[in-house]
Amino acid sequence: MSAQHPSLFPIFLKLEGKACLVVGGGVVAEGKIAGLLRSGARVTVVSPDLTVALAGYAHSSAIHWKQRNFEAGDLDGVFLVVAATSSFEANAFIYYEADRRGILCNAGDQPQ
Repeated sequence: MSAQHPSLFPIFLKLEGKACLVVGGGVVAEGKIAGLLRSGARVTVVSPDLTVALAGYAHSSAIHWKQRNFEAGDLDGVFLVVAATSSFEANAFIYYEADRRGILCNAGDQPQ
């Protein structure tokens, strides 16, 4: 195991009824949101824009959409956050804010 990049721990979570936040409204977010919804999570999405599929979820009230950029206060009361933006810097900031609050964070395709 590398000190710089320790091995990741696979985990399964019971998310039914849990508040989960997804930051990003693109294709990566689509897959994450679909999985969260199948798990029974209460999903809020923060993103200026959504894919057509995600807009359908928002229109049917399957997700709650905040049409804007991420703010640290979006993490209040959240059990799990998924950072699924196209910006490494934004995902890193989301991870930092979640980590300092003790909130689980999945930063898409950025294990560091």
